[in-house]
Amino acid sequence: MTTTQETPKEAARRLAASAIRDGYNPEALHTYTDRNGKPLYWRIRAKNGKSGEKWIRPMKRHGDGYALGEPTSEEHPEGKPLYRLHDLAARPGDVAIVTEGEHKADKLAALGLLVTTSGAADSADKADW
Repeated sequence: MTTTQETPKEAARRLAASAIRDGYNPEALHTYTDRNGKPLYWRIRAKNGKSGEKWIRPMKRHGDGYALGEPTSEEHPEGKPLYRLHDLAARPGDVAIVTEGEHKADKLAALGLLVTTSGAADSADKADW
């Protein structure tokens, strides 16, 4: 862990260093926000160029720095926030597409679609829908 002088991107690279040494290439840092766009936690995504295997880990603030770890139920008693929550809050009357994973959500959002995810395929029951 290090101080908050470190950006989330720098922290993600530091926390993924062993995966990067093992041949994983950083692909994305997905930011989960509150309704107003304030970052709450992140998911680091890297992919092995040879095997195609994905390395996806949650990252959150911890004290004055960042650490790997899922948001806790104490931090989010109603469940984990949905991805791109600030977009959902800004467009309450629009139809939203739900995807499996942040990577797919970002690709569709780049096309102008309203999209969200709870994360992985097994995360829906832990989310605050």
